[in-house]
Order: sequence, then structure tokens, then C-alpha cells
Amino acid sequence: TGSNVMQSALLFVLSLLDTVRVPSVSVCMPTYEPHPEHLREAIESVLAQTEKDWTLFIHDDASQKNVREMVEPYLADPRVRFERGAARSGIGGNWNACMREVTADVAQLMFQDDAWKPRYLESGLQVLDAHPSVAMVSLAHPYKVEGDTAMQPFYDEVAKEKEQYLVPGLHNGTEF
Repeated sequence: TGSNVMQSALLFVLSLLDTVRVPSVSVCMPTYEPHPEHLREAIESVLAQTEKDWTLFIHDDASQKNVREMVEPYLADPRVRFERGAARSGIGGNWNACMREVTADVAQLMFQDDAWKPRYLESGLQVLDAHPSVAMVSLAHPYKVEGDTAMQPFYDEVAKEKEQYLVPGLHNGTEF
């Protein structure tokens, strides 16, 4: 009868919903004219995470370089996705394109020239689990200067300031 067919279809849809899994972390990586070696290191540092329950969305902001070719080997991992914007949208538009793809409760932003230590995501999730009132976690990781090496002294100064003024621990959001 018609109602049996509808009931069977509903049960099928519900069983499909049970199989859809939301990752713990959505890693968002906007790219624009990336240095291939730095991009590979960034992606491989995500793949090497001790926390394996993540997705990585790479959104390219209409680079002249063939970024798809650079990331192609990593697309075999079903957790990794790539999309190239049709037109340049700038850094803000590129970040927004990434954020629209977040499916997890936790979003982690990653620059194309960053490289994380293996426990990076695990450490951040542990902080969030231990402190449910925390809305944002910032973890230290080394920065690379991509392209303009004249910026290196600026990055070095920021690292010194960070070590001096940003001590580990919970902070009131109005302190900075």
C-alpha cells in the first residue's frame, strides 16, 4: 500500500542520516599563489595529526598557479576537498568561502604556509573539552615567511611580543 511505501522510504532516509558523520574539526585553508613546497608541508602536517577526525577544505582565490595540481595527490583522502574560486575575492572573501564549508562544531583556520606539530588539533580539542566556556583556542606554531623575505623581521618581532605578553592559560576576553 501507499503508506507502507512511504514508511519504508522514511526509514531508509533515517538510516542514511544515521550514517552521515560530522567531523570533530573543519580545517579551512584559503590559498592564493602558494609556494608548492610550503603548501605540501601544510597539508602533510594536517594529515599527520594525532586527531584523525577532521576535514580539510582548501579554497583557492583564483591563483594563476595550478593549485589543483599541487593538491591533487591529497584529494585521494576523502577528508580533503579543493575548490577554486572563479574570480579573485581577496583575503576576506577567500576566508568566507572556506567558512561556508564548515560542517564541524570546531573550525580551525590554517594559512597555506603553516605547518602544525602532530598534536596541534588534539591539544586544541582537549582545551575545549576541559573548558566548555572557551570559545576560541590559540595554539603556538612556527610561522614561515612566504615570498617577501623583507617581512621576516616583522614576524620575528611578533614572535617576541607574543612570548612576552601572551602567557599560556585562560584569559578574560577583555584583557587584550
